[in-house]
Amino acid sequence: KTPLLILDLNGVKSLSEAEGVAPCSLYLYDDLNVMEQRLYDRYIGDSPSVDGLKKFLSRKEQNIADYLEMEKFAPVFFRFVKGGNTVEASAEAILAAYKAFENGEKSDVTGNLATARELKESAIRKL
Repeated sequence: KTPLLILDLNGVKSLSEAEGVAPCSLYLYDDLNVMEQRLYDRYIGDSPSVDGLKKFLSRKEQNIADYLEMEKFAPVFFRFVKGGNTVEASAEAILAAYKAFENGEKSDVTGNLATARELKESAIRKL
């Protein structure tokens, strides 16, 4: 059995620096517009409220901030995994990356850095 931990960026960095730990760290990402729509649906949806709007704006800001800082975290991750259109598609992409890790494939630092730069550019366009 393999545990699944859902961590923020600092948690992943701390775990990767722990002695004797070699985690399969994956960063599941999506287009900021898609994430913004999901956040809107979750926090505002059909019943807008001041509290929901505050949560929406806070999470949106955090996503943008994460993407702006992603380059410095890219080497910590085994793979960056683009989310799918469905939960099932995302789960399949995560499973495929995990199987690659289990099979001894090396971390895709070059690909991670390229993706991190794309994420940063998308965040800058959002500002």
